[in-house]
Amino acid sequence: MRLYIDRQKPEALGVSFTTISDTLTGAMGSTYVNDFVNNGRVQQVIIQADAAARMNVDDVLKLYVRNAGGGIVALSEVVTPVWTTAPSARPMPPGRRCWNCGVTNSVAPRRSLQSLGRWLSAVELTALPHQRW
Repeated sequence: MRLYIDRQKPEALGVSFTTISDTLTGAMGSTYVNDFVNNGRVQQVIIQADAAARMNVDDVLKLYVRNAGGGIVALSEVVTPVWTTAPSARPMPPGRRCWNCGVTNSVAPRRSLQSLGRWLSAVELTALPHQRW
């Protein structure tokens, strides 16, 4: 599912692209609004649509955005849902645990980059498959 936002119609209705984007972000995900103090602790205010209200695209399109004149415009007026197909998932090759594995590390105190390179070579020889896909 893709949501296409018509750039010309919202402009004619006085609705900015940012307003539409912020509304969709808050409805489909979450948006940080502000901080407030609660019993001496700072807590964040994050808005999010209820899970039941974002399960169906028609429910999301029932939301409204405010235009520059202070009026409201339905998202369905400026957003068009389009069903798309995605490629099917590739099966995992034998002997692989993930498609894209990365190694993150740093040099221990009083160690050199050469010793890190030797260690990584040893790990590669013993742990990683030598097949090319």
